Amino acid sequence: MTAATAAIGLRAGFAPGRGFYCRGRFGVLGEAPAPVVQAVQGFLGPDLVTAGWRAGRSVMPAEEAAACYAQAVRAWGRAHIPADVDVEHFNRLAQQLIDAADADALPLFAGWRAQPVPGEDPVGAAMQRVHVLREHRGACHLAAVRHRSPTS
Repeated sequence: MTAATAAIGLRAGFAPGRGFYCRGRFGVLGEAPAPVVQAVQGFLGPDLVTAGWRAGRSVMPAEEAAACYAQAVRAWGRAHIPADVDVEHFNRLAQQLIDAADADALPLFAGWRAQPVPGEDPVGAAMQRVHVLREHRGACHLAAVRHRSPTS
């Protein structure tokens, strides 16, 4: 997480650490128990995720934290996507991919795909769509890494 993204979490009331990241990114799951959050992310250590998820509970509800995290994602995009990028074209193509993707067994992707994308902020919307596609890639990667063949 960048310093600018962490600063958004601090302004929202999160303490330094992984609370904003965990509560925000996984907040699309709703008020899930920590083991559920751990199960869907798969790559971070269980103690880190559990501590971050629980630390954020007192700050704001999961759905609100996800919306705050989405704002941080869009802010990062506005700060880093060059002005000459055709974000309108990207948004059309990315949304086609997002809409066509199968979300079975990909709960983080499904949750992020369901989040509203503001139409009045095309650059921020582009970055949010990048994030949604990242969740798809990450969930597929996790499924592939965790898959064990019958001979393993």
